[in-house]
Amino acid sequence: MATEEQTNALQAQATVSSSISIVSSATVTYYLLQEKGWFGGDNGHFDADPHRVRTMNLVLILSVIDMLASSHWLMGELGDTSDAFCDYQGFMIQWWALAGIVWNGCMANSLYNWLVLKKTPEQLARHVYYHVALTVGGCGIVAVVLLGLDHYAFANLWCWISADYNAERFYCFYFILFLTWAYNGFVFISVANAAKDATGNREAQKKLQTKLKLFIGAFVLSWFFGGVNRTLQFFDSSHFIILYLHVFFVPLQGFFNALIYGGLFEEDSPLRLQIKFFFYKYCHPPSDKRNERLSQTEGALLTSRRGSFQSTTPNPSPNPK
Repeated sequence: MATEEQTNALQAQATVSSSISIVSSATVTYYLLQEKGWFGGDNGHFDADPHRVRTMNLVLILSVIDMLASSHWLMGELGDTSDAFCDYQGFMIQWWALAGIVWNGCMANSLYNWLVLKKTPEQLARHVYYHVALTVGGCGIVAVVLLGLDHYAFANLWCWISADYNAERFYCFYFILFLTWAYNGFVFISVANAAKDATGNREAQKKLQTKLKLFIGAFVLSWFFGGVNRTLQFFDSSHFIILYLHVFFVPLQGFFNALIYGGLFEEDSPLRLQIKFFFYKYCHPPSDKRNERLSQTEGALLTSRRGSFQSTTPNPSPNPK
């Protein structure tokens, strides 16, 4: 059982990690919506490549899911103030945390269908609807069933499935997590092999494999300590350092995804350039130097938008006749 000081530290860390994720996911969401023509954006370049459109939509949905999950992790112990609020927090965490896991698997499946099975853009676009139904609908049904069975209670960090129902914790969450980890590993190996036979430059293939490694690594890192902590709790054991790492990493999923998919810290990524453009246009004091940098950033942004996705993705080899 954590002491009062440890509980305060856990709550503070949950607040920091969740807030970072919310801001990161919101930034990616705003950028992608602007790319689609919202907020006065120009979506002409966005619609040019069906693979780019699909990928951007997948990342957009992931960012929204991350925001929904992080916003309820952010509440922390507030869920323990009343039974009704605890049920609400537990329901939303179960729904959207599980949805984030399932959607990671769906994104991997989309990549597998494209680069390994060589599905057409039309087929891949239809798959997105099935993936959304599985993720939002399927995970929502699981959350509703657990709510109907009155399985939500305070779970040391926030409200979730009560420790009295360890089987439900495993089969309704962590079993799905472990399956998704295994499937993503399979996709990585399959896509890496397919990339060797793909047309296009070696640099693009290397970038793709690097992003896949980061994708799987961040996904495993986000949930590893959560899995260890809940396993220890299953055996009525708990260690503060594991509990702290659970609180530290799990809410950071949105931040990790922004780094990998949004390219938040890649120097020439469209998202990074969009942030710089916004800063120079609206936040920087007027000057000749500011106007010069604004013009340079705008030119780099337009160039990056036209070629960023194509330049980092090898063209899959055609289907054999």
